[in-house]
Amino acid sequence: MTTSQTEPRPLNRQIATALIIIAGVVGVFTAWMAIRLYQASETDRKYYFPVVVWGVLVACLTGVIGIFRHFEANRQEEGGKSIYSDAMLIGSLGGFVGVAMVSLLGGWYGYLWWDQLVGGRSEWKSWRPWVVVGSMLAGLVVMFASAVVMRSEESGNPAIRRYIYGYNAVLTGLLLLGILIVVNVFGFFYLSEIYDWTATSMYTVSPMTKHILENLEKPVKVYVVFQPVDVLYEDLQTLLTVCKGYSNKLDVEYVRSPGAYRDLDNKYNIPDDTALVVVYDPDGDAKHQTILNNDLEEFNQRMRTDNQQRSFKGEQSLLSAINALQEGKVARAIYFTQGSGEMKLSDFNRGEDIRRLDRGLGTLKGRLEKNNYTAKELNLGELDPKTRNPIKVPDDAYAVIMAAPTGFVDPQTGPAKINELEEYMKRPNAHLLILLEPTFDRQGALEATGLEGFLAEFGVQVGKDMILHPTFRSSPQPTVAHLKIADSSDRAFRDGRLADTRILLLNVRSVQPIAQSPAPFMVNTLLDTVPFFRDMNGHWAETNLPRDPEAFVHDLQDKKEEELDRKMKGPPISAAVTVRDRSGPSGAPNDPMHSQIQSGSPRMVVIGCGSFVSNSLVNQGARDSYYSLIASALAWLGNRQEGIVLNEIPPKERRSYKFNTTPQQAWDLVKVSGPVMLIVVIAFGTGIWFLRRR
Repeated sequence: MTTSQTEPRPLNRQIATALIIIAGVVGVFTAWMAIRLYQASETDRKYYFPVVVWGVLVACLTGVIGIFRHFEANRQEEGGKSIYSDAMLIGSLGGFVGVAMVSLLGGWYGYLWWDQLVGGRSEWKSWRPWVVVGSMLAGLVVMFASAVVMRSEESGNPAIRRYIYGYNAVLTGLLLLGILIVVNVFGFFYLSEIYDWTATSMYTVSPMTKHILENLEKPVKVYVVFQPVDVLYEDLQTLLTVCKGYSNKLDVEYVRSPGAYRDLDNKYNIPDDTALVVVYDPDGDAKHQTILNNDLEEFNQRMRTDNQQRSFKGEQSLLSAINALQEGKVARAIYFTQGSGEMKLSDFNRGEDIRRLDRGLGTLKGRLEKNNYTAKELNLGELDPKTRNPIKVPDDAYAVIMAAPTGFVDPQTGPAKINELEEYMKRPNAHLLILLEPTFDRQGALEATGLEGFLAEFGVQVGKDMILHPTFRSSPQPTVAHLKIADSSDRAFRDGRLADTRILLLNVRSVQPIAQSPAPFMVNTLLDTVPFFRDMNGHWAETNLPRDPEAFVHDLQDKKEEELDRKMKGPPISAAVTVRDRSGPSGAPNDPMHSQIQSGSPRMVVIGCGSFVSNSLVNQGARDSYYSLIASALAWLGNRQEGIVLNEIPPKERRSYKFNTTPQQAWDLVKVSGPVMLIVVIAFGTGIWFLRRR
């Protein structure tokens, strides 16, 4: 007698025994987890509930099916008929176990650990997010295997066939969703490089920004007070979203209601034009710093009403604030020498003509104070009215800046001031930034600075000259030197953003390392001239210069071409140097080969120009290069690599594009595109209709 096709296949007693054993193992595991749950604290018990519930359900259902099958096998041996086959029971059990793993383990733990799932790359380095992903993936695999087991029964029973087809449809959708989730998770974790195809790299942050965010020691909360109607609001929102992806310790709150703003003001006393309030360690020893609207963009650009290009400086401002708070909100004291013809720290006036620039440092002072510095005046060498002793550099000085001094040539007061500088530089933590520029005496000839002997002790040679170049249509001012970061400069500057920037400085004298110096210092060229031509430098350092440099250069171009060609064929001219303690032999020469020895402490930066820090120019320059040069020099003196990079983070250029068309052109677009779209829709609809009819 043959068996009917619809009759279930015989049950296997061994499978029933295996299911009972599996139920026992799962039950023991569940009991152990239940004990752990009972012993856990109130806050940790919620993490044991999902696995205990899953274990109870799986153990009970597996045990019931195992016992049921055992009795069914006995009844079949006695001549009875089985209602369900092995494949149907095992497939149904596997489907239930898979759904339970996806919902209870994956879904429940996903809800409990949601902050870790959306907390960025740093959180995905822990095990919790992978438990969620692994549970969902394992559940889908079990469901898929169960579907494969049940496929053998679909041909014998229409009801079973419909059940299996529905099961397969749901499973296929879940598998597709699971594959997409897993692929995105692995891509997010292992393919961490962001590919930003925007013209201005709006979704890209600098490597130093990533480093600081990924290594935050304590939580940081950013309160956004910036108004949504501002043109740069979207850029700020994009920046904060990208930054949150690199650290789960960065939290952002948008202040919208008047009540929330009032509470924030009462707590931190914020200024009226505040854009962001950055709070470091908000739940502990909270320290905060405000970022103003003008810190996100230059003031003259914020006053514009057109749709032209805008520069967004949010990344530099935000990371500078975070870095300053993380290092400790103790402002570094910078002393500006006064009383020797230097530029005035208290002067905020701006020059109207580039030929007659102001000599104020007020704008520079304001920018330094925003970057965690304190700018103070220092009347070097003058007598203290209380002690009648010469005023010395205070002990809290992070650095001393001499901005275009002219009084050191005075034989009466100059030696005493130089003596105080020498005493200061004997300190192990002394840092000096000197800005020198060409000056003329009463007879109209170039004069010395009075600091030549002092600087020679550190291996620095200051020229009694001015760097010039011929006039061109693109560069009509012969006293504007075209400079770049030198190839032999300190590595910190070569790796910075200014390495790719041409720096234009007005009225520059040469400053270069002394070729062979017994001094225990290593001197490297920081800035040198950019060659104008392939076979000649184009710049030269003129020592025999009258008071009118422009007339002198024009005379050379008109009447003395051979002499001009000879001058321009010289090597690149050094306009700035850095000085650090020598780590190698004291007699090593100052050349590019030995400049790689850079392990000594930074001591001094000397730049042959001072006009670029004036109120008129300090906020100018390509990529804000003038202030970046000063800020990078100060950071280098403190051996703060992150300070150099943060001050050189380029602003994001927000470009506006306008689609200009005449009314006739707009109508032509409508006439062409409208019928084409209608024809395409009709064609697709007709094609689908024919396919369905077939």
